Amino acid sequence: MKKFIKSLSLLVMLLVLASCSQSNGKLKYLPVQLVGSEMWSIVDVETGEVILKDEFKNCPSVIVNDIFYVMNGDGKYDFYNVNDVKKPLNKTSYKEVTCFSNGYALAVEDGKTISVINAEGKQVASMPTNVKRCGTFSEDGVAIAQFTDDKCGLVDTKGKKLFDKSFDGIVSYNDGIAIVVKDGTVEDVTYTVIDKSGKELFSKKKSDCDMSASIYNEGLIVVKKDDKCVALDKKGERKGNVGNSSSASRRVDNGLIVYYDGESYGLKDKDMNTLIRAKYDGLEEMPDGVYDMPALFVAAKGDMMGVIDKEDKEIVPFDQKVAIVLDEDRFLVGNEKSCAIVDLNNKDVSKDNFKKVSTESCYSVTSNYYDAEGAAKNLACYITANSCFDAKSGDVFKKFVGKANSAESSAGSYYVNDNKDGFSLSYEFEEPIAVSMPKYSTYEFWGSTYRYQSGYNYNYNMNSKIAAVRAVFDVSEYAVNSEERFVAAFEKELNKLGFKASTPGIYRHPKGAAISVGYEEGEITMLYVFNGKNLTKALERVPRDKVKTETRSTDYDEVDSAAADTMMVDSTYADSAAYYE
Repeated sequence: MKKFIKSLSLLVMLLVLASCSQSNGKLKYLPVQLVGSEMWSIVDVETGEVILKDEFKNCPSVIVNDIFYVMNGDGKYDFYNVNDVKKPLNKTSYKEVTCFSNGYALAVEDGKTISVINAEGKQVASMPTNVKRCGTFSEDGVAIAQFTDDKCGLVDTKGKKLFDKSFDGIVSYNDGIAIVVKDGTVEDVTYTVIDKSGKELFSKKKSDCDMSASIYNEGLIVVKKDDKCVALDKKGERKGNVGNSSSASRRVDNGLIVYYDGESYGLKDKDMNTLIRAKYDGLEEMPDGVYDMPALFVAAKGDMMGVIDKEDKEIVPFDQKVAIVLDEDRFLVGNEKSCAIVDLNNKDVSKDNFKKVSTESCYSVTSNYYDAEGAAKNLACYITANSCFDAKSGDVFKKFVGKANSAESSAGSYYVNDNKDGFSLSYEFEEPIAVSMPKYSTYEFWGSTYRYQSGYNYNYNMNSKIAAVRAVFDVSEYAVNSEERFVAAFEKELNKLGFKASTPGIYRHPKGAAISVGYEEGEITMLYVFNGKNLTKALERVPRDKVKTETRSTDYDEVDSAAADTMMVDSTYADSAAYYE
């Protein structure tokens, strides 16, 4: 089976979308690299003729409804119509693009949100600024979106949310039904099945029913349950056993399901009737994906591959190293070095042999927009001339003491870590706030008493005052100059609060407080020091392309996960001394 999968990956699975089924018509054209050439050409699948020979230096995407994209000399992407490649459809080149799906593609310009592009290359809509990532549109014009708060939801071709609810994750959406991750732990999340209005249909815990690779299609959801794959309807009712949990298929296509009996692969219909007994070393349906595909299957016998139909009739003989269904009467066959297009009679219709077929197909994009001004205002609202994040020692101690009882450390702590509104906070104290002492217990063995360390007791220094507050948060790693733009916007907000720049990256207040602002790649750090006279060194403001990653010499003691979430140990203080003494 591993060799079967590897062989398929040598060319392209032109057919599979991760989250939805598409209906985009037949496969008419195929981007290929001819034997003996490093350029890319386009071949007519029906006739086997090369219609655009050695036309592109970079690899074109799969061609959907005559439209494809290709990277230009500037590292950006342009859309083309296969019938006219003299000039691109779009006037602006894009940083990221997707393949067209049901008449729409997604595209991203530098510094901007995600755009929706029609088949003429025109922008017809923009996703809201809070959409961070977005996948391609399903047949009914719905896409899975991830927002800036890392929650997920469903949007339409106008960028409008279908409903107000959002989720921790969305596994898939198809045919009006989504499988979402609503709650639970990492180890045992809860999957919830909803319709496109947001109505919850049923829920299952992962420990009971694994839907991590499932897609609703043709009225059924194939899920992993215990050591089996079973079919559920959209109400969660069991409709039958599909096969072993290592089933080749987690979806229904053309009323058919590939199943696995633990040794070999076979075929069932939607009613779980066996059509082909499990006898093949590999069986892969060509499902509805980028193109409408017939109910034909690539099958493997040992290292050799062929094509069969649902009645087990041999369409392409088992004498190929690679086989892919292109259409009901066209197949891509060959070996690791070259391939060709053959018809139902296994006759080669290609005018040339190919060494590569395009695998280029992107099904999601990431926004390049970053609201630097909004982020700066959000951080500034927690700052005054006397405090930062309302840092009161007593309140911080209450949080700390409650956590520390479960933490184990052999040294004192100057730090209390916390999180608030997306900021990772570190409250830094003038003196150690907790000193741990080993706690011992005894046990008896063969009449003798033995003493062992069973944990720690803590002595708290409730008089220690907060010296500084450090706030760390992510900025967009995709947006152009996002760190620089944030620092500039934040400086304006600090000026409003009475802080004035003294040296680059350091802002002081007449009442004594000081702030340093700096960044490393993708991350902003703000350090608020209550007594600004002690601020000796701030984080350096360096453009992203000149940032050098350095490992600090501070030796961090190893602590267990509970301690790591609560505090850093004594040796960490040397690290903070680089910022204030």
